Amino acid sequence: MHGYDHAGRLRPALNANEIDIGFLRPSPQFRSPASIDTTQLWTDELVLAVSRDHLLAQNTAPVDLRTLANADFILFPQALGCGLFEHITTLTASAGFAPRIVQEVRENSTTLALVAAGFGVSIVPSIYAASTPPDVVYRRIDHTLTASRILLATAHGHKNASLNLFLAFVHAQIMTNATPD
Repeated sequence: MHGYDHAGRLRPALNANEIDIGFLRPSPQFRSPASIDTTQLWTDELVLAVSRDHLLAQNTAPVDLRTLANADFILFPQALGCGLFEHITTLTASAGFAPRIVQEVRENSTTLALVAAGFGVSIVPSIYAASTPPDVVYRRIDHTLTASRILLATAHGHKNASLNLFLAFVHAQIMTNATPD
């Protein structure tokens, strides 16, 4: 098992058969290159994380991002190549501003601890709510682009018996958990 903290390292590692699979949280603009096959595993929603004492913590209505134009943000580093940063900055750009980043943090627990302490706000995947400190409140964002995908990636054409079994299992789970429209 290898850890790749930079999405840009994933494609070369897959293409060189150094790894069989990778997981991505890409930006909405991501399009898989021809050398990579992807399977969408699930979708969650990007939400605003604020401290319990923040003014927006008291309101349950979805947040208009324009109200955050002057807020201090705690975000995942852009340098890691994660689509999450690009997704967040796409959201804020569509609201007419670039986030004022006061702290870049690699770990979600640190992000949430800083938010809880009142050092700033963050936009995070809703799954973070499962492991949140008690002083963090989540608010939905009033925007059409808050869906955030998790993709499984494999090198196109690179298959082996173990990978084939794993992919068959993943696809069966997706079909089992699919909800009819």
